[in-house]
Amino acid sequence: MNTLLDFTQLDYFLKEIALFNKAQTPLREREKFNIFTIIRNGHEEVGLHSKFLFELLSPEGSHKKKALFLKLFIQQLGVDFRMENIEVFCEKNNIDLLIQNNSQAIIIENKINAGDQPEQLSRYYNIVHSSKIKDIHIVYLSLDGKEPCQQSIENLPDDIKDNRLYNKSYKKFINPWLSLCVKECATQPEIRETIVQYKQLLNHLTMSNDIKEREALLNFLGKGDNMKQAHYIADNWIHMKWHTEWEFWNDFYNQIPDSLKGLPIVEEFLFSSDKLDNAIHYERNRNYEYGLAIKLFEYNNEDICLYIERNSQRLFYGIIVDFTKDRNNDNDWNIKSSSDIQLLSESLTHSVLGHDRSPWIVYQYPKKQINFEHFNHTDTLDLANQQKRLQMVVELWDEIKDFVDIVIDWKTNLN
Repeated sequence: MNTLLDFTQLDYFLKEIALFNKAQTPLREREKFNIFTIIRNGHEEVGLHSKFLFELLSPEGSHKKKALFLKLFIQQLGVDFRMENIEVFCEKNNIDLLIQNNSQAIIIENKINAGDQPEQLSRYYNIVHSSKIKDIHIVYLSLDGKEPCQQSIENLPDDIKDNRLYNKSYKKFINPWLSLCVKECATQPEIRETIVQYKQLLNHLTMSNDIKEREALLNFLGKGDNMKQAHYIADNWIHMKWHTEWEFWNDFYNQIPDSLKGLPIVEEFLFSSDKLDNAIHYERNRNYEYGLAIKLFEYNNEDICLYIERNSQRLFYGIIVDFTKDRNNDNDWNIKSSSDIQLLSESLTHSVLGHDRSPWIVYQYPKKQINFEHFNHTDTLDLANQQKRLQMVVELWDEIKDFVDIVIDWKTNLN
């Protein structure tokens, strides 16, 4: 392609892309980063899916929700199942997932890619039945809700086949259940975002037209100079990310509300072109801990700051102890254990209390999903448009001002 780009031709190409994208049904929003596909093959039944479902279903799971997720699962299944003395097992007697109490059981056979084995469901039923549990349900779980093959259910009692065998899909059964779980994790972002990423993986796995869409896109790009135009955009994408983020931070800085103007800016946290270069262009030793920090007040000899941080994931904001000042122990945040801080956390219903060894006191994510690292959510992409960016900056500051007002009221009431 010539160095001097014909922007008229590029504009036409982008309009054609927009029409192509609109023609694809359904329109899909994909997150490229997904921890599950990084550490595992997305199709692994036992190593990924069964283990993750087990972790959510188990009352002893690290989510600390006890039997809440399990109860939601059973309610969605629509069976009468007592919650007393309930236990969940993974790969017990080769059964993918087993839920049982003293007299009832739910067998879950997880099928992503593997085929059925001869009398597989019959064998699992007999194993559980031999343990003197007679009230048994079987869930045959697959991506699309397909039925088990006949050889798998051979010799299975007719009552089980007709009334207690449930063919469920990840798309129509597991995904809605996960949505219910997400609602229960509003104040636990580490759990919520993990479930959301798992939902994204399932959305990808259940998209049957994914390959066809790519083939259609290749056919479109193969016409005329479309591929050259696409290459030009791809070649400059990282630079567009840099300039979009740079314009955002400058607009955000320039729109600091009057109520916060005049307060000290903590220079160590302040965004700069060098910091953007490091986060966007460097291959190693990236640092995402920058943004805008404003000192609000002193509390127990500590400088308490409002901090809006870029972060390696989503942008977020909150109250932080200024850890740039000299101290004997960088991990000594004694003020966070006070009853006063607990009251502050309780008054900020959408915030999360920072970990003991973190300078963050409380933090929360804004309503808009601004993620400069992945740079693929609609909210983030809209920042390239000046009008939309300025509107989003105003909305973000309005949200932060409400947050700060609660913090200031809390501090005032302490005096």
